[in-house]
Amino acid sequence: MINHRDNIISRIIVSDSRDHEKRAVTAYTASVLETIKQDFPTVKNVAFWTNGPSSQFKNKFIFIFSAKLANVYELQISWNYLATSHGKGPNDALGGNAKRIAHQKILSRQMVINDALLFAKAVKSAKTKIDVKVMSQADIEAKCIKLQVDELWEQLSAVPGTFSTHFVTARNGDNTINIKFYSSSTRLSTHNFRHKAELISASLLQGIVVL
Repeated sequence: MINHRDNIISRIIVSDSRDHEKRAVTAYTASVLETIKQDFPTVKNVAFWTNGPSSQFKNKFIFIFSAKLANVYELQISWNYLATSHGKGPNDALGGNAKRIAHQKILSRQMVINDALLFAKAVKSAKTKIDVKVMSQADIEAKCIKLQVDELWEQLSAVPGTFSTHFVTARNGDNTINIKFYSSSTRLSTHNFRHKAELISASLLQGIVVL
């Protein structure tokens, strides 16, 4: 779900891919930002709100990816992580509503749904305001290749305090993030992602080798 002033875009992304980890998150997030840039070209700041599973959103791979997105799309990006097991949000309601529509189509024997394309067709046939985008595994991989995430994620340094972090801001132009316990917290930590090879190179110039 995208909220911009008085505008709300109720969009879901469906896929036959069972990948719920960083590569899928990469593709879906990039797709959302492309929509924002197209529909709201004057937007300069984007705030994401998600839950915080370490396998999906709250990890070093997505942290550095948010910095990459800030650079690629020329945006100020922040990521807000909801507290674990603290209720549901509008995104959950949106997804639940789409599933309910599809379930009703099946129960009434109007459709047999066995893939993402048929699921999207079922939701669209209800003529609600829910916009459905289908992404295949090939689409996901294409996004990852375009954004060069494999190179980006290679030999990343760990981010101390990841578990207790609930707010991350990406700095446009470099691989640096600012992290906080929550958005209005006065305590801020900065983490610069540097690959091991870069650390070794810098240390050799100083006569020190990092192993």
